[in-house]
Amino acid sequence: MPVSVANESESELIARIPELKDVDFATGQDELPPLLQKVGEVVAGLFEDFPNTSSWSRYVRGRSSDIARTWDEISQKYVYLISINRWTPS
Repeated sequence: MPVSVANESESELIARIPELKDVDFATGQDELPPLLQKVGEVVAGLFEDFPNTSSWSRYVRGRSSDIARTWDEISQKYVYLISINRWTPS
């Protein structure tokens, strides 16, 4: 079951996730609007020159049975296509 960390204190978070020890935690919500603005600008910039692209991946899960000496395998293939529709508002 997923655990929410939304209500944990800074010290509780660092105890749970030690990699956060060097993070500067905000003391309030005032920093949120400029941060979201900056993130939005970066994301918009990424998509400006994003090329059409496609890829595929294969997920394989196997399971062996020591009793029957068999191997069960489930294989799924995923195909992704990202096609950018560039338009200019008139």
